[in-house]
Amino acid sequence: MEIWSTNSSDDYDWSPLSCCHSLWKLRLLVRKLKKLPKLEEFPPNLRKLVMVMYQLEEDPFPTLEMLPYLETLTLSHPLSGYEGHFMTKYYFSAMGFGRLQYLRLHEVDFLEELEVEKGALPCLVLLHISSCWNLRMLPEGLRFITSLKKLENYIHLFCSIGTTKQQAWV
Repeated sequence: MEIWSTNSSDDYDWSPLSCCHSLWKLRLLVRKLKKLPKLEEFPPNLRKLVMVMYQLEEDPFPTLEMLPYLETLTLSHPLSGYEGHFMTKYYFSAMGFGRLQYLRLHEVDFLEELEVEKGALPCLVLLHISSCWNLRMLPEGLRFITSLKKLENYIHLFCSIGTTKQQAWV
């Protein structure tokens, strides 16, 4: 199922999704959404989620990491001229994403830091990061994810050396 909205309001009624027990794949493309749906408003058997959110102001992971069957997550958050408040750090807690195997972060323009707690993402096989232009470094906590087989990292890092900046593709 795909939900596409350019509605100028961020007041959505997500509750009908919670009744979709056979819905396992969802793509959300929402122009203005400041908060995610509550955990109980997501389809209960969701396994694959793609989210393109233009004005999301809160860290989505405290909610998303509690989805019990989620195996694939793609998150894109292009700013597209947005000048509001946004999260610069994503935090993956030790108890979250128990079944997640594939995580893709694409165009999360504002993201500067990822923190991965020991015990987080225990089933992660693929981490794909692309066009996250402000991300300063990969999280040290990745070393604790023993299931990680592939890291696709397309980040343009700016490294400061003295008073000059050098660009490096990692």
